[in-house]
Amino acid sequence: MDIILVIYGSLDQVTGGYLYDRKVVERLRLEGTDVQILSLRKRPYLCTVLQGFTSRVRDLLGAEIEKGGSLIVIDELAHPSFFIPLLFRLRPVDHLVTLVHHLRADERIGPVQRLIAVILEKVLLNRSAFIVVNSSNTENSVRHRMRKGATARIQVCRPGCDTLREPAGEAIPTDREPSTHGVQLLTVGNVIPRKGHMALLNALTTMSELSWHLTVVGRDDPRTRYSRRLHTSIDEGHLECRIRFTGTVEDEALVRLYTRADLFLFPSSHEGYGIALAEALRFGLPFVAFDSGGIREITGSELGDGFSAAGESNPDPDQDPLRVGTLKNGRIEGLHRCRGGFLVAWDHPETFRVLLRRLIEDGELRRQLSAGALERSRELPTWEETGACFSRALRALAGG
Repeated sequence: MDIILVIYGSLDQVTGGYLYDRKVVERLRLEGTDVQILSLRKRPYLCTVLQGFTSRVRDLLGAEIEKGGSLIVIDELAHPSFFIPLLFRLRPVDHLVTLVHHLRADERIGPVQRLIAVILEKVLLNRSAFIVVNSSNTENSVRHRMRKGATARIQVCRPGCDTLREPAGEAIPTDREPSTHGVQLLTVGNVIPRKGHMALLNALTTMSELSWHLTVVGRDDPRTRYSRRLHTSIDEGHLECRIRFTGTVEDEALVRLYTRADLFLFPSSHEGYGIALAEALRFGLPFVAFDSGGIREITGSELGDGFSAAGESNPDPDQDPLRVGTLKNGRIEGLHRCRGGFLVAWDHPETFRVLLRRLIEDGELRRQLSAGALERSRELPTWEETGACFSRALRALAGG
């Protein structure tokens, strides 16, 4: 079985999606599979549609697949480049596999952008013989985009949580105590709108009297409008001394940040899965995250939709143990409790803000949640399991 994996840019890019790609490629190569990487140039979204006219893309679909050669695995991020050559095909293309981390149409983008994304993504999904997704949530989204009677098989292969190894002397803490510099907050994700840094900043701006420091890990391109707006807001709020941007970091540095943090924040507006949060659980970090995409598949659930403030059907709001949100039928609206932390609905920013304040103030609550985070992390898949799942899926297609 030979494979050609199609991506934009380098396989070494520091994102959860490209980490997933690297891990499954490593597994396939260890098994003796010949994996070639076809790197297409990343251009503005609609401009990449024009790549479909190039011989590089047309020959890939025409020669390789029709002759029964290599399996072609397309990272769904590259879907615009295959719109033209796949548009007029009447049936799925044999041996064409699409790997979906999340669909662009599921992001919080404008209605026109979403419509264009839906059209372009549907073509690739409906012409694929096999689709691999990273979560059940992504699977449901993909099925929603498939036409009636579509025959493509879909396999869920969730990402691993064991990317990072603890170096000597950096054991996972079992009893976290705030440093003398205050509560250490950590968020991991490239500085782009979908990752929600602005929503997090809006919450922290109201807590300047509390003792906290935030570390932001991830690529931060100051040329983008979003990055400039974020840093301007930080300066206006006089928080530049309390928020540190590290850019991308090596694994050992990231391990130190995970082990020394007190609270993990994951304010993303949409995640197909959320690898950074899975990593945080493995380091016993309590968390607050927005309830989006496949996040619940990482965190699990104890209390269903909403967090019950008490066992009574109509508890006294003054006895709410978290003192957050507005109670409705005995539950705090927009709040979902999990082992290790809390998920907050995206449209309840006030609940997010008050809950974050409570967790910064309450070290005992953070310690309780830390134990739950470690417990939950032991139930999450490893990259070994992810690679084995991906390999089985492709071999089943090749054998079939």
